[in-house]
Amino acid sequence: MIIDSLNMKKLWLLAAALLVSCTGNENADFRTTIDELPEERPEQLIEFDQVGDIYFGHLNYRSEVMPDGDVILNDRQEAVMLRITETGELVDIIASEGRGPGEVGDILSMQVDSTGGIHIYDQQNQKSVYYEPGSYEPSEFIIQTTNGNRVNKMFPIRGTYSYFVVERNLRALLDAESDPVTGLRVYDRGGEATRVQKNFPAADIARLIVDGSVMGGAPVPFGPEFLFEPSAGQETLFVSWSENSQIAELNSELDTVRIIDVKLERLPISENELKDIEEEFSDHHPNQLQSVMDLLPDRKVSYEEMIVDHQNRIWLKMTRWHENDQEWLVLSEEGEPVKRVFLPKDGMLTHVSGHHIGFRKDDHLFALFEAVD
Repeated sequence: MIIDSLNMKKLWLLAAALLVSCTGNENADFRTTIDELPEERPEQLIEFDQVGDIYFGHLNYRSEVMPDGDVILNDRQEAVMLRITETGELVDIIASEGRGPGEVGDILSMQVDSTGGIHIYDQQNQKSVYYEPGSYEPSEFIIQTTNGNRVNKMFPIRGTYSYFVVERNLRALLDAESDPVTGLRVYDRGGEATRVQKNFPAADIARLIVDGSVMGGAPVPFGPEFLFEPSAGQETLFVSWSENSQIAELNSELDTVRIIDVKLERLPISENELKDIEEEFSDHHPNQLQSVMDLLPDRKVSYEEMIVDHQNRIWLKMTRWHENDQEWLVLSEEGEPVKRVFLPKDGMLTHVSGHHIGFRKDDHLFALFEAVD
């Protein structure tokens, strides 16, 4: 029995669009500086586990907000996409389960554009759908992939028929000689063609191999990963390799518009975090936990998630350990740290808007918190 790590860092030079180094920046004054920032703890406005007669089974990890503040929610288990009010009332069932026009199986990516149009990628039916504002009239199209790639996210580019498309390659889980790859391309829906494309490393994976066969794998906790998030204007894309402290903003040709140097410190993994990892992997193969522990980095990445809000501020989910909270560092549009936002430790931040903050408490429970100025 062998468990190994697929480490792209030793095989790849980062794409020219990102002028990043191989190691994270160390800043001795980081903790003092960040702890002096203003902090906010938004109040919860509402929580609910159903809308109308629909009970949530497995909520998506992201939610979207319409221009009027209504929320677009997707439940992956129920295969339904809903529009709800800020008070949790059902407005419309935009899509339901099926294989017909506009029907969905498993929505992996969901975005609302500035006009209220909704763009989704359905991984079960392997199709993309655009729903017209107001009428939700669906237009379907297929983004062709090659070399074992799978569409993971798609972000509409404002004023065009094009998308930033993020792809994952699952071949590395099955082929011992392959390495995990993240693909990024600009796809033109009108011309059904890819305009430009780049490949990046993917997250390190601890593979479980039993008797020569791959039985599964898991990302290495606190390991580096490329993060992708569209700008508020949906004209550019923010890209970050979380191992270091730089974030690149790319245009629709995947050229670098600017680089934000945040100078975040990478801290050692604490005893509490080691306990959390042990609990998380306790249900896995009995030998996998120790192998994952052996593959942990000497220092954890500074942040593990990135969201861009309506003011084009960048929210970074920090990896600093807190007993009861998750900590988000908010950067101004210019990239300067301006505040820290604390939310409940258990759960996922799903959207940030001028109306409210979306929060997935668990598979079945969704909440809205007050907006952050």
